[in-house]
Amino acid sequence: MVIHDKDNKIFYTVKDGHKAYLKYEIVDNKVDVLTTQVPKPIEGRGIASMLMKELYGYMQSESLCFIDDVSCSYASAWLKRHC
Repeated sequence: MVIHDKDNKIFYTVKDGHKAYLKYEIVDNKVDVLTTQVPKPIEGRGIASMLMKELYGYMQSESLCFIDDVSCSYASAWLKRHC
């Protein structure tokens, strides 16, 4: 389960006691993904992708779009593969 903390602009989940998260910011209705962090013990499970999918769904519901060059390298790679 992914939790969206709108006040702190973060999506996160806890797996096996480890917290993975995606932090973003919104400026002029455009979203920048600042970072995605997945602890080593839970890497390789598609968690970062799941966080991006949740962000993308939220953005669609709010009529937001991504900035041209997001800050997070993982998010940039994800966007090239999925959008």
